[in-house]
Amino acid sequence: MQKKKVSFIIVFLNEEKNLENTFYQVRKIEQLMPEVDYEVIFVDDGSTDGSWQIVKTLAEQYPFVKAVSFTRNFGAISAVMAGLAEAEGDYIVDMAADGQEPIELFVELIKSNIENNYEISWAVRRTRQDSLFSKLFSRFYYTIMRAYAIPNFPKEGLDAFCISKRLGDFLLENYTATSNMHNLLYWANFESGKVYYDRKERKHGKSKWSLKKKMNLFINSFVSFSYFPLRFVSMLGILLMSISGIWGLYIVFYAIFTGFPVSGYASTLVILLFGFGITNFSIGIISEYIWRTLDNVKPKPLYIIKKKN
Repeated sequence: MQKKKVSFIIVFLNEEKNLENTFYQVRKIEQLMPEVDYEVIFVDDGSTDGSWQIVKTLAEQYPFVKAVSFTRNFGAISAVMAGLAEAEGDYIVDMAADGQEPIELFVELIKSNIENNYEISWAVRRTRQDSLFSKLFSRFYYTIMRAYAIPNFPKEGLDAFCISKRLGDFLLENYTATSNMHNLLYWANFESGKVYYDRKERKHGKSKWSLKKKMNLFINSFVSFSYFPLRFVSMLGILLMSISGIWGLYIVFYAIFTGFPVSGYASTLVILLFGFGITNFSIGIISEYIWRTLDNVKPKPLYIIKKKN
């Protein structure tokens, strides 16, 4: 029987101190799962240190290693998509370059797919050595996604994964720059498995997952998979119209039955400022949808490849 082949996609940005160790961790697959073949696809997402030279050398030394370099930083998800385009395996693994995910995790993910004939198996963190802010942000993100976008979204969130070639092709055909890869996979609702693990601490360097990137992910995820913000704007408009109508009737009756002139510049100013604030907030929400619609009508390339090895 022909061996199944696994493609390891390793995206990196300035990880020169971690890359070689991560590569040798992947090579343990030869002892842990001798029944499979594998390839390693490194994708350089615009590194400015010596990372590219390291993976270029590995690609020259080992025939099962591929290396792709971008012209600039396009983002981790775009880099994964570039890896998918290069992948030839029956199963495809998304593995971080920082060494925080043990190779044993991916062995379990691959076995989960092969043994159960799953299209996808997810890695779920049992414990995480993150800051309090990161934990709170993640919990908020998962709660909002479950409540207003994807009802069956897991409470623990989603992490690394192993997918079939079929799902890899599905992503290449359907992913857009304003979407979210993990959510798109979960939204598709293919039969899946879960593997729980304890995430290691990063040995070298700092995480590139900044607050700005987290916020962009949150907005993209919410806008792409939920109409709730638009419905919220509509309901808010109806509520404010009702309040203003009741307030207007109150003013008319007050003037008629008391005979006193209606005054109150301060309250009028507060109401106007509140109204303008709500209007601008609403326009901002609608603009987020319009911007993403325009991006999808005339999309820019997800990435531009500078060189390959």
